[in-house]
Amino acid sequence: MPGICAECALAKGQVCCDVAEGERLATLTLADIDRIEAATGWPARRFVSTEELDPAVRLGYETLRPLYRGMFVSGLRHELKAWRGACALLERGRGCRLPAEAKPLACRLYPLDFDLAGRVVLLDAPHCLALERATRPGELLRMLGTSQRALRRLRRQALADASDHIRRLRRASRAGR
Repeated sequence: MPGICAECALAKGQVCCDVAEGERLATLTLADIDRIEAATGWPARRFVSTEELDPAVRLGYETLRPLYRGMFVSGLRHELKAWRGACALLERGRGCRLPAEAKPLACRLYPLDFDLAGRVVLLDAPHCLALERATRPGELLRMLGTSQRALRRLRRQALADASDHIRRLRRASRAGR
């Protein structure tokens, strides 16, 4: 966990993995779920929640978060499960129990995302200490322990995982007919 995240937890008493009533946690691809299962040995039901999205909500979500475009063809969104007011993978006092390579891509990117053109954008994250303190984009990346190069790799992986997710859903849909 980057130092700013640990500092944020101390300063604010909560982390981005905490969830208030009505808030949602990170969207998961099927590849994210596979990585988490492999890293923890847990079945998906222990850390995945599924919500049904109506078409208007789905369109709005995909418009705001273009990396997920097409992932909700089934009308379902997989997300990290909340348990006791936080992500089921949060270990109090230590942070995420996952190694960096097994963390969901949405978590690795947070509080950043990409627009349709592939440019880095900031998410609305009013509780993020790094966003409060950084005065320049490069400073924010350093605080978050990442770089432009690392973000480009994550975007490529996110696009590949989203494509894989869509293919697997379509395959499952055809098999279920």
